[in-house]
Amino acid sequence: MKTKNTIIELIPLFLTCLFTVIYIYLFDFLRYNIADTHNFVNAAKILFGNNDLIDSQSRITKPIILVIPGLLNYLFNVSIETIMLLQNIFLFIGTGYFFNLYLKNLNYSIFERTIAVYMLFTIQPIAVHSFELITDIAGLFFTVLILYLYTYSHYKYNSVKTLLLIVTISAGILSKESCGLAVIIIVADSIVNRNKKLIINNIITLGISGCIILLSQLYISSHFYTHTAIYNVIEEFKNNNGYYVNFQQILHSFDMYWALFIVSCIYMLYRLHTYKLYIASMLLTIPALFIWATVQDRTIAVAAPLFIVIFIEYIHNSTISRFLKILILIFGFGNIVCSYLIYAHAIAGILPIYYCLGFVALGIYVYTEKIYVPIRNK
Repeated sequence: MKTKNTIIELIPLFLTCLFTVIYIYLFDFLRYNIADTHNFVNAAKILFGNNDLIDSQSRITKPIILVIPGLLNYLFNVSIETIMLLQNIFLFIGTGYFFNLYLKNLNYSIFERTIAVYMLFTIQPIAVHSFELITDIAGLFFTVLILYLYTYSHYKYNSVKTLLLIVTISAGILSKESCGLAVIIIVADSIVNRNKKLIINNIITLGISGCIILLSQLYISSHFYTHTAIYNVIEEFKNNNGYYVNFQQILHSFDMYWALFIVSCIYMLYRLHTYKLYIASMLLTIPALFIWATVQDRTIAVAAPLFIVIFIEYIHNSTISRFLKILILIFGFGNIVCSYLIYAHAIAGILPIYYCLGFVALGIYVYTEKIYVPIRNK
């Protein structure tokens, strides 16, 4: 029985490994990101003393993710692109692993955690961009790792846990700014929580992390004669001639999962008092998604862990039917198939057809199930 339970607990990890193999081959033709990869490679070399290259996009302001590729290239002349791919594979698997553990900290069942991992990795920007030679997957990895550490023994803080959080938050944001989502959720928890010890500990943790990040940016700026990450965001607005929102790509961020997320968000709003943390997290996160000069699918998809947890909480307190389980599977499969057809074969007009079919299926679900959502007795 113990062996059987252990195998069942490993299902999310097996699922993560399966997606790893599928996406490495399915989106292989997108591996080398023309706009960004070259600059990350240059930045990794500059980090270890190459003075003949130019870091035109100031990628060196996110040095943590460059250390291993740059160091192995410096010591053994190993291809930076190869190490970046291997590093992204490790981060992808680690994302699934720690996302599962984070949800376990929140007391969700293995079935609910498996659904969550499936949804996370069938979101278009995550599937398509995770194995590109850029740092998107690093942001997602550190987001779930920070949330896992934060929720582990939530009210039992000690110096080791605090130190781990400080190191992880600092390393995460110095790898990819998008993992600031986890910090937003910590802030939201501090706002709605009345535990003074937790609030004080959070202030100390975030304060020290902020100082480390700021000092690191100032050192990088002066030592490598580049701009800080904050200046880069401001500069992006100048280069972009203002603010640009790609509404079509925003829709493609979560595709048919948007419908499920919206239903669960409405459910949370309806029971505002019970779900104060979720509501506060959404209210703080959603505006933060629009601080970049160009708002697109990749910048919106960083909120996937939050929206998925909200949906999992919805089904946790509901009677989930076989129909809804099938819909989740179909929506995830449809997200990836449509993404592949668009990127690999430039098939136009496929998304409207997919959305129409998806909403018809969702309408049938709403009609047949009556969307009655009883709260379970705790």
